[in-house]
Order: sequence, then C-alpha cells, then structure tokens
Amino acid sequence: MATLTTDAARSSDWAFKQLFKLESKCRAPTPATQVEAIGAFPKLLDQFPFPTLVSSAFLKLGDLFRSSPNSLRYHIAQVFEASQQHLAQISQTEELLKRILVVLYSNDSIARVLALRLLGNASSVFAKYPEAQHGILLRYQSSHPLEIVAAAQTTESMLKYSPGFLEVVWKTVLAKANDEKVPDSVRVQLIRSLQHAAPNLTLSTLLYSHCQRWVRQPENTAIVLCAAMCTWKAVVQRHNELQLDDADYVSQYTTHELTSIRRAALALLGKWRPLYQTANTGRMAEIKRRFTAQLHRLLADVATSVDLYELRQATVVLARIEAADKGAGTPESWSVVHAYAAWARRAFYDSSNSPQSPAKTNRQLHASNSLEVDLAYRYLVSSAMLAINVATILDSADCKTAAAGIVRGAWEILSEVGGGGSGDGVIRYLRRFLRMSWFWCRSMDVESEIVPSTRPDLEGSDSPFAVFSGAEFNFAVEGFLQLPRHPLPATPQRIRIAIWLARQPRRSAGQDLQLCAKYFDIAQQTAGPSTSRQAPESADNSGLESLLDKATVFEADLDGDYFTCSCALAVPSLRAMFGHADANAILYIHILCTLVDSSDCNWWTGSHMSYPLFISTTAKA
Repeated sequence: MATLTTDAARSSDWAFKQLFKLESKCRAPTPATQVEAIGAFPKLLDQFPFPTLVSSAFLKLGDLFRSSPNSLRYHIAQVFEASQQHLAQISQTEELLKRILVVLYSNDSIARVLALRLLGNASSVFAKYPEAQHGILLRYQSSHPLEIVAAAQTTESMLKYSPGFLEVVWKTVLAKANDEKVPDSVRVQLIRSLQHAAPNLTLSTLLYSHCQRWVRQPENTAIVLCAAMCTWKAVVQRHNELQLDDADYVSQYTTHELTSIRRAALALLGKWRPLYQTANTGRMAEIKRRFTAQLHRLLADVATSVDLYELRQATVVLARIEAADKGAGTPESWSVVHAYAAWARRAFYDSSNSPQSPAKTNRQLHASNSLEVDLAYRYLVSSAMLAINVATILDSADCKTAAAGIVRGAWEILSEVGGGGSGDGVIRYLRRFLRMSWFWCRSMDVESEIVPSTRPDLEGSDSPFAVFSGAEFNFAVEGFLQLPRHPLPATPQRIRIAIWLARQPRRSAGQDLQLCAKYFDIAQQTAGPSTSRQAPESADNSGLESLLDKATVFEADLDGDYFTCSCALAVPSLRAMFGHADANAILYIHILCTLVDSSDCNWWTGSHMSYPLFISTTAKA
C-alpha cells in the first residue's frame, strides 16, 4: 500500500510539472507553440484526471481565454468541448465563470461569440448559474448575426442541463422564432430548443398553438416546417392530444416531394390517437384515403426503392384508423402487410440466388453482394415485425393467426440459409426479430404455429469488448434450445452458465471436449476470480495467471425453449498487480452452457464460445 501511495504522489508531481510546462508554452511569443500547448491539455487531463489538477488546468485556461486574442480563444473553447467529461471535477466553477463573463461583456463581437461557444461546451456546469443565463439572454439583442446564432446554440445546450432556463428565455426565443427576418438556420435551432417545454404544462399548451401556426404558414421553408413538426411531436401529450383537424392538415404532407417533410409528418401522426376522435367519420375517411393511396404508391415502387420507415409508419397509422373505425371486411392495412411480406420473401430469394456478374472484381462483387444480402435480411425481418405491429393494433384473431404464419415463414426461410448474415448489423437485426417475435407468439397463444426445427442457430460475432481494469463487466447470455426429436431421458428446467477468463481463445473441437469437464468442475468449486490479489510485475505475469481459468457459475430458468441469463465478470486490476497506471491486456471471455434437469444433474453441454476482452487502465469508457 505504501508503494502505491508513493507512486501516486510521484505521478501527481509529474502531472503538475507538465501542467506548468504547458502554461509557460501557452505564453510563448510564437503562435504555433501556443496552439500546440493548448491542444495538449485534453491528453493531460485524460491521463491524470485528478480533481486538483483538473481545477488548476481549467482555471489557467480561463485566464488565457480572458487575456488571449480570438485566434487562441477558439482553440481554448475546443479544449472545453473535448474535455467535457472532466468538467464536473472543477471545484471553483464560479471563479472560472467570472473569467469567461469578462469576455462575454466585451466590445468585440467575435470574442462574445467565442465566449458563448465556450459556455455552450461547458453548459453541464454553467447552466445553473443566473449570471450565465442573463449573459446569454442579453446576446439576443445584438445585431450581429453570428452572435444570435451562437446564442441560439448555447441556449439549446443549456436547456439540456437546466430546463428551468426556458422560463427565462421563453418570450425572447419565441419572438426570435416568429421573426421572419431571422435566418432560417437560427429559427430552426430556436424552434427545436423549445422541445424542452414538454414537461411544463402551461408552456407546452402555449407551444402547441405556436407549432400549429408554424406548420400552417405557407411561407415557411422546408427546414422550418420540419423543425416545427418535430417540436409539435414533442409536446403532443395527454393534455395536448393531436386534434382531428390538425391530423387532417398534417396528413397532406405525407405525399410531399421532400423525404424530410414526409418523415416529419409521419412521426407527428405516429402520436395521434384516432380511437378517441371518431365523431367526424367524413374527415377520418379522407385521412384513410390519403394513407391508402400513399401506401399503394410505396408498394408500386418497392422493387426499385423502399423507405422502410415511411412504409412502417404509414401502415401503423392506417391500422390505428381502421381499429377505431371497426369496419367490415379485410383491413386495408393488413392487405399492405400481406403484399409487403410476399415481396420481401421474393426479394430475399432473388438476392440469395442472384448470378454473379463477371465484369466485377472479387472485391466489388463481395461488397455489392454483401449489401444486397443485408438489405434482403432487413426487408424480410421488417415485414414480419410489421405484421406483428399491425395485428396487435387491429386486435383481430384472423390477423394474429396470419401474422404468426408470416413469422413462421420468415423463420423457415432463415433456417434454410443457416440464419447467418454478412455483418454484425444483420446479426443484431435477427436477434431482435427472434426475441420480439417469440415473445409476441407466446403472449398471443399462437406459439404452436412455430415449428422448433425452423429456428435458426445464431452465433455472435467476434467483435472485441473494452473494459476498465478492476471494473465489473456485465453482459447477458441468451438463446434458444434446439432439442432433439427423440424422447429425452430427463426434462431440462434450468440453464447453467460458466464464464471465465483465459489468455487464449477457444481451442479445437477435440480439446474443447476434453476441457469441458475440467472447467465445469472449476466452476462448481470456486466462487469466482478475485481482483484483490496483488502480485509484482514479472516476465511471465504470474500474478495475472493466478487470476485466470477460474470460472463463475450463473443459473437461469428456462422460458419454454428460450433462456436469458445476466452475468457479471470481475475484471482483474492491472494497477494493483503491476504497480503502475499504464497497463493493457487482451484476454478472452469463455462461456460454457449446461442444461440442468429436475434432479439437478448436468446431462448436456453446449458449445464453448470465447470473445476477446481488451482490459485497459487508460482507455475511455
């Protein structure tokens, strides 16, 4: 312990010496030396995040910001942005704010812009101070366009950490947002910043009427219209339900030529609840007609280009209208789902069996085929998930049975090609699809529609994980059981998972079988790896080896054929073992699953998987 304390003291002394060197370089006569020294501050703070060092460094930067020219002030503001994770350790925030406010109240407009930018970068610590709020409010009275832009950006940053600031700038921001002489880029930032009024009952009610007027003003540009719709969506709540007249007007934008306008309108209508607004059947029928026509156009162009977001949102809104209407016959939204699912299946088979063009090189061919296959997987999975969403909204037994059939068909197609993909995105998409569709089938009592043999076997990718030395690495192990068709000698009830760290990844199949019994015995005999040991640094890293190959056991109950188990792995402390702060190690997490029957006997062992784990004392979280 004495050795660690002495090393920490030496590191602290060395860090302050480096800080003094940087300060002297910042006052050098050469601008290049000054810029280089200012740019070295984030690296020093990341390497030695001591509270006293952090406070001293930022106070020195505040002094430099107050006395330096605008060229250096820009780089100092960049340092505040790059070191935001260290701002909370500043103990003298008021003193630092005073140094910045001196520049904010100066006669130089560019200096005031840079001061506003610095306040925005450090809004996590400055947002609660009335002095900073008042200084930002005064900058809206400036005639300089850059100053108004900076004030709008800083206001949006401040509101993330101090929502009460909106009451201070409410009238000023609204006045600027309604001023057509203000540039559209500034109006967009101001309108978007007003989304923080959603939790306030009074302000959100007032903002609803303003958004209503902004959307209905024909002279507003597309970016202002999108910002107004996004803010309107944020304030649509139980006390601010989207009215039928407003939904009718916004639905006209779902056929706009710009994709951003269409998406913003669909996102806003996604919060509309037509179930409580069925009095005006004529207006509701007109909205339904618009969505039906738009969906038919999307399906007609689906072979060339398909926007999954527009298709999904429009179908969900149409399904809600039809659920509120409760008309006879097959719902139009379900017809869209059925047509899209049929097209997705054809597109998947076409991409899997597409001939390779001899004119392309191998690299180009691999890239193009990979992209096509990824899109085909996404189309297939999105069609099944859309069927689940629409069937749940319509709440019809026939639609639920048909949705289960679509899910079963997707599972069968995936099982035919092995359930794999060409990238991590496909694997994540398939995992989400399997989990959500499985839960939905169980909740809707249509589980029997799914044939167990059609479930694809998915394995995770070998992407590395990074974790701090001495921390606890938390993860979850999940999957589906593929049991044999013949009768089993026992009934599985729980899944038992053993995890451990090792220097090497998994061995060959034969060695894995030999090591299964060994590591399972270790897992039963130990409570887990200890991180409290301390060993000197040596050539063979004996201190690290003493912590490896010791497994921890976790158990979870089976939910039908599905299981999920939360695991926590204690990571060795490299600082405690090696005695210095800069140490890295690459180890491997080994996972071994075993089924436990009703008599607590282990009668089946799963595959042995391993994943790389990068352990570091200096890496960012």
